[in-house]
Amino acid sequence: MREMTLKEIQKALGYEVKIVTERPRKKFDDIKVGEIITVADTDLIVLDKTDDEVLCLTKDFVYTYTQFDSSTNNYANSSIRKLNKAFAQKLIDEVGKRGLCDIELDLLSLDGFDEYGTVTDKVGLLTIDMYRKYNSIIEKYHVNNWWWLATPWSTPHRGYALHVCSVRCGGSVS
Repeated sequence: MREMTLKEIQKALGYEVKIVTERPRKKFDDIKVGEIITVADTDLIVLDKTDDEVLCLTKDFVYTYTQFDSSTNNYANSSIRKLNKAFAQKLIDEVGKRGLCDIELDLLSLDGFDEYGTVTDKVGLLTIDMYRKYNSIIEKYHVNNWWWLATPWSTPHRGYALHVCSVRCGGSVS
């Protein structure tokens, strides 16, 4: 094996080379479900984890006073989803593209209609099923305001194209 300087490599290749070190994927052995971690100056509640993935919920609101669209209850087409993509970019800038995994959100309505299907994003709202599953963890961080879920109350099939599920201050769903 012959050692070469960066200039020698560039001359041999005929073009400039930029050395980039890939950020190693963080191992999650020390992270515990229910604790707070901080990424990109944002406190996140760890809801679930595997050996190489962690599901988190922001401890505080990222966008306060944000309304779900007044013309649709379909999260897939909502302006909130667009805001979440902007927040995902902030996290990607901090941890790298591979640091954020995809999450699939089932947009099944509360009354069982599936006409909205699913969406896959890096950041999203919780669904009613996710809220039920992780409520015992979320409750410990008592949120003093209500917040949106991605789950529609119903769909245009039943004449409800506007109502979306939300979590009230005390944790009940409306």
